[in-house]
Amino acid sequence: MRFAYYAHKSTVPALIIAGCALYILDQLSKWMAIRSIPAGESITVIPNFFSLVQVHNTGAAFGILPGNNVVFVILSILA
Repeated sequence: MRFAYYAHKSTVPALIIAGCALYILDQLSKWMAIRSIPAGESITVIPNFFSLVQVHNTGAAFGILPGNNVVFVILSILA
C-alpha cells in the first residue's frame, strides 16, 4: 500500500491538528455542561425545539447494555 493513495503527505498534519482541536472542544463542552447543568435538569436553548440536559450513560450508544462495562472492556481487549 502506498501512502499517497490514502492522503497527500501535507494533509496528515492538518488532519491530526484538526482531530486534536475537535477532541479538546468536545472535552471542554462536556466539562462546561457538568459544571453548569445540574444532573437531570435542562437548559432551554431554543424554546420548544432544543434543550441541553445532563445525563450519564453507563452503556454503549443510546444506552444499549447499561452497566455492562465488563462486556465493553472484554470486547476492547479482543479487538
